[in-house]
This record gives sequence, C-alpha cells and structure tokens, in this order.
Amino acid sequence: SSDLIGFRTIVVTPSMIGQHIAQFVAIETKGPAGQATEDQKNFLNIVAKSGGVSILARGIEDVEREFEKS
Repeated sequence: SSDLIGFRTIVVTPSMIGQHIAQFVAIETKGPAGQATEDQKNFLNIVAKSGGVSILARGIEDVEREFEKS
C-alpha cells in the first residue's frame, strides 16, 4: 500500500443514489497459527465501526466469505 492510507466516514444522502463511492478495505493476513496484535485488532475494529470492511484472513476463503455477505 501507499505510505499514507486512511478513510473517511460519509453519510449517503438521497442525492448520492446511483453514484459510485469508495469503501476502505483493511485485510490483516495471518498464517494458521498467527495472532493479530492488540493494535491490529483495534485498527480493524475502527475500520469496521466507520463503515469500512475489515478482515482477519488466514486464507482467501476468509476474504471471499466476507465479500459474499455484502
């Protein structure tokens, strides 16, 4: 990724219907036994609470499962 990344939370208004907007996606990758640090968990939580997609992925299946929800 870039050296600087971020996101903003916006409220979708009726005038925005039909427009395309970007959604921030954060994927933290770990091996089968890997554990996310508290900082990584906190970041993923902030992204999710702000309307982004946050995924702790141990394989592509985790990513696919998350995107099938939406």
